[in-house]
Amino acid sequence: MNLTIVITGANSGIGLATTQLLADMGNHIIALCRDNEMNRLIIKEVNDNCRVNKKGQVDFIPINLNNLHSIRQASHHIINLYPQVDVLICNAGVKTKGLYLTQQKFEPHFQVNYLGQFLLTQLLMPSLNNSKSARVIFIDDKAALNGTVDSLDKLITLAKPENKRDFHPKECYAESKLAQQLMCIKLAEQYPNVLFAGINPGTVNTNLNYRDIGLWRLPLLPIKLIEAKIGIIKSPQKAAEELLFLVTSPNYPSGKSWKNEEQVTPHSLSKNTAYLYDLYNQSMQWIGLK
Repeated sequence: MNLTIVITGANSGIGLATTQLLADMGNHIIALCRDNEMNRLIIKEVNDNCRVNKKGQVDFIPINLNNLHSIRQASHHIINLYPQVDVLICNAGVKTKGLYLTQQKFEPHFQVNYLGQFLLTQLLMPSLNNSKSARVIFIDDKAALNGTVDSLDKLITLAKPENKRDFHPKECYAESKLAQQLMCIKLAEQYPNVLFAGINPGTVNTNLNYRDIGLWRLPLLPIKLIEAKIGIIKSPQKAAEELLFLVTSPNYPSGKSWKNEEQVTPHSLSKNTAYLYDLYNQSMQWIGLK
């Protein structure tokens, strides 16, 4: 393989494991993550291993998905440096308990898990279109099936909460993943020359499971750690191997959701063409492309 692959959240969890795996296969990885010393060292170590093994290459480009301006800057660098991108893996995600607003005043789950990576996808489309077999892969989650937002009014209340009463972390996470799943379907319609797919890796032992765990869940932490140790919870490496199917397969239906290399049934809202249209157009307005 000799693909140019962009990965968000490449510094930890599934993103890091996928970066390592794909680089070992001889690919050129553009690792997107927050700009701090630790992340730079992590990516440098992966790239140094590539040099030792004479396989692949990993470049670091900083991005902050909490800030749409940062996403635009990162996209500008990618397009200028890499006129052809073969694969975009939208892996980065957040779970948070406390309400804070992003730079552009969006609810953080909505912007980081969905809107920011929607913007990234749109801005990288010129480089993706230069590839003969371009594909965009989203990390899906079964939580998407718990989403209920089905109108523009509800979407706006979720995305731009005016007070803490409108913020429920678990619900916001589910709705962000639902929006992502629905947008995968809509983008497949908009860009027929690019393959779009979502993959649900299941429960994976990443730091996403331990952030803001909450006092009431602290007694469960040792159980989680034991489950990870004995393999009940999937390792990031195993999740990366499963994701590889969507990177390497010659062809598959675009806009579908997958788990264990099999298609899964999406949320029933996937059949609501009017809402998909509203979601797409409102998202385009929010990111300033309409």
